[in-house]
Formats: sequence, C-alpha cells, structure tokens
Amino acid sequence: MNVKGQPPIRTGILDFFRNSSGCQFVIPVYQRNYTWTAGKEVKQLLNDLEKVLTGEYHNHFLGIMIYLDKPIDFSAREFSVIDGQQRLTTIFLTLYVRH
Repeated sequence: MNVKGQPPIRTGILDFFRNSSGCQFVIPVYQRNYTWTAGKEVKQLLNDLEKVLTGEYHNHFLGIMIYLDKPIDFSAREFSVIDGQQRLTTIFLTLYVRH
C-alpha cells in the first residue's frame, strides 16, 4: 500500500494509457534496470502491438501494469510503476524514435 493506504492498481496496458492523461510516470529506484533486447522482447512486443492495431488479434494480452496513483495537485497525478516498466519504457522509446 502507498502512503495514503491505497492499494496498487492492476490494469492492462491499453487501459493504463487510456487513464493516464495528465499523468507523470515514475519508475521507483528499486526497479531493475531496463534489460530488454531489440531482437527478442522488444521485437515480440512490437509485433504483438502491430497485430492488435491492425485487427489481426481482437483480444490479446499485452501484459499488466501495476502502479500507485498519487495526486500531485488539482490537475496532475503521478503513476509510480511497480510492474510493467520494461513494456512502458519500450513503448515510449518507440514513440520517441518514430517522432
């Protein structure tokens, strides 16, 4: 539980993004370093995402996100990522590179 006694939230990655407007993502210091490789985990995630987006997979499990939702002020929130850091980082890096 977090400081205010709220339990971590567990959700699918697509719902995580749908609910993250105005959020700051934080990776706690106790999380392991980014270890995914381009030829294995990154390739698999991107292939799965492509199949979901093109409709080849109608229902596909892309992994879960576990996070703590902490209000920063009246209009912003902090999502402290407990599980899903590798997927989240990969997606952000991919979006950044394609920008």
